[in-house]
Amino acid sequence: MFNYLYAIEKSTFLTEKKDDFVESEPFSPRGYNSWKWCLRVYPSGELDSDDDFVAVYLKLISAPDKECHAKCQFLIIGHKNQIVFSKEFEDLHWFVANGKGWGFKNFVSRAKLFKNKSKYVVNDTFTVFCKVKLELKIYGKKLSITTFGNGKETDVILYVDGEEFEVHQATLAARSPVFAAMFKSAKYIEDGKIRIDIDDVDPNEFRQLIRSIYLANANSSANVSYMFNTDVAQRFKVE
Repeated sequence: MFNYLYAIEKSTFLTEKKDDFVESEPFSPRGYNSWKWCLRVYPSGELDSDDDFVAVYLKLISAPDKECHAKCQFLIIGHKNQIVFSKEFEDLHWFVANGKGWGFKNFVSRAKLFKNKSKYVVNDTFTVFCKVKLELKIYGKKLSITTFGNGKETDVILYVDGEEFEVHQATLAARSPVFAAMFKSAKYIEDGKIRIDIDDVDPNEFRQLIRSIYLANANSSANVSYMFNTDVAQRFKVE
């Protein structure tokens, strides 16, 4: 587990424009300089945040495998270093390097902050404290970029914005009627495998989706529905 404290000047919160954000300096767990993270805060929320809410996200910038599994807790630190507000996601989430990250689009209401300025703002500074727990292994098996493909017994090649994903037709079709229809109507074969080109999808977000599908299939008893609450998952109707 590692922590990071991000102090933001109160003047930053005077903006009323949605989707404007501030970002912390990159930080790393002690002894793991190849892992780089940052905090991103939207003082007036994202475009899809509820009105008058602050949004907060933890982002992975870089990692040895370009992705990892982690839990995270966000806290607001008030006077005398007291915790005055907190939110966390208890389930493990997949973080992909340079992806959007994970957090809360409705973290805390601005009205609550400004109504209780003496509680939440100290010396004209809004302070977010982030606790991160990395999970390099899950259910006794290490998960890496090669878990879902690496060419072993795969029968589909997906090309997403120039990146290649070798996957298993049955695994994706079981979770997505869109993938199932794509495989059924596929016309191109490459090295004995179905080849499909997918446009207008970010490769990092797509990688996260594929990893989530494989994780869900490998651990049927785990609660992984939260992994599919993303735009790319909804596009492919993954469930």
